[in-house]
Amino acid sequence: MNAGKGEGAFGVMLAFCAAMVGAARTELCAEIGIVIASVALLLSSRKIWLFALVFGAASAGVILRTYMHTSGLLEAANQKIALAQQRTDEIEGADEATETVTPPAAPPASAPSAPESR
Repeated sequence: MNAGKGEGAFGVMLAFCAAMVGAARTELCAEIGIVIASVALLLSSRKIWLFALVFGAASAGVILRTYMHTSGLLEAANQKIALAQQRTDEIEGADEATETVTPPAAPPASAPSAPESR
C-alpha cells in the first residue's frame, strides 16, 4: 500500500468536498420545508404543515449522514498522513545515520601579511 502525503491531503480535500455537498443538500431540504410550512400556514392546513416537518426531519438526517461519512473520510486521510510522516521520519533517520561527517578544512599555515605603507 502506497500512502504518500499527497494521497492523505487528497483524502482531506475529498472529505471537505463531501461535507460541502452534504451542507448544500441539508440547506435545500430545510428551504423546501420552510416554503411548504409557509404555504401550510397561509392555507391553515395541518396536513401540509406536517409534510413540511418531514422535510425538516430529512434535513436533520442529511446532517447526521454527512457527519458520519465525512468523519470517516477524515479519519482515513489523517491515518495516511500520519503513516507518511512516520515513513518520512524513518527514511530521514536512516539517511542521517549513514552520512559521514567530513572535518572542516584546515586554515592556511601562514596568513598573508598586511601591505606596507610608504
